[in-house]
Amino acid sequence: MYKKTFSICMMIMLSCLMIISAASADDSKAYWVAADNSPVSTVKLSSDTGTIIRLMAPVPEGKVLNAYSFVISYNENAVEVSDVLAPPDAAIAPASINLNTPGEIIANGFSVKGVEGEAEIAILDISIKSKKSGSSSLSATFSAYGTDANKQFIPEAELLTLSAE
Repeated sequence: MYKKTFSICMMIMLSCLMIISAASADDSKAYWVAADNSPVSTVKLSSDTGTIIRLMAPVPEGKVLNAYSFVISYNENAVEVSDVLAPPDAAIAPASINLNTPGEIIANGFSVKGVEGEAEIAILDISIKSKKSGSSSLSATFSAYGTDANKQFIPEAELLTLSAE
């Protein structure tokens, strides 16, 4: 009887932990928005006009974001990045934006005060247009995101699909 009760309790605890970790994972996703701040997973590009997209990221409840660092990767043969700027409402503006490597945008930012969670913050605005028809993608990979080196809560970034006619 004891073994059966113990097994049932363990299964319930594991199920609860899986639900909690799944909910936490959803809260820690960085994502892309259009110029009107609506979330996007696909953007149609033109070769004539630049399209502005924004990288957004969460600061979970009870956490403080003081610094971040990330790389955005794209196909430089398919996409032209015409401008990369700090959003006007950026809580922590990028201190450095590096465009020296074709197909990569490297950025980092920091703030002594930081941003307390729970919050959604604008990280970077990118103006892009197509070089040729077809589809490609834009990905962001955070290498640092947290209070300090020991208190990281790095978000996983959603992939942005780019479509050009």
